[in-house]
Amino acid sequence: CRSGCPIHQDIPAYLMRAGEGKYAEALEIILRRNPLPFITGTICPHHCGDKCMRAYYEESVHIRDVKLKCATEAMEQVLPTLKSAAPQSGKKVAVVGGGPAGMAAAYFLSREGVDVTIFEATGKLGGVVRHIIPAFRISDEAIDRDEAIIRSMGAKVQLNT
Repeated sequence: CRSGCPIHQDIPAYLMRAGEGKYAEALEIILRRNPLPFITGTICPHHCGDKCMRAYYEESVHIRDVKLKCATEAMEQVLPTLKSAAPQSGKKVAVVGGGPAGMAAAYFLSREGVDVTIFEATGKLGGVVRHIIPAFRISDEAIDRDEAIIRSMGAKVQLNT
């Protein structure tokens, strides 16, 4: 399954934790490589399932659904524990565009202690996911929850800019 995932998440590790009901641990594993578990847990094309060994026996594990379950169950517990590294002096980054790529870049940079500001032209983060994909496919709440993860790492956001 890892080879089918474009970001090579440690899917077996978080599936094991989720299977044990350890959703917070599973979400921490997810967040190592994926700062947008609500967006990807809702609309990811889940190519990991194409590589799932269970597909040879019956059907693939519903990996995307498990990711969303972990995020939903553990968000309130994990969010306050997210911390960035010690601030790196002299490093400041502007991320132009607050779509999924900009949000992810801001998360990873913030996590490493870099002072990051996302500059977004519209009034909300989310880019195509929020402004093009219909709400019946992904809710604003899901995007907002991923935004909360980004902000919890210390990323600043300038909207309408």
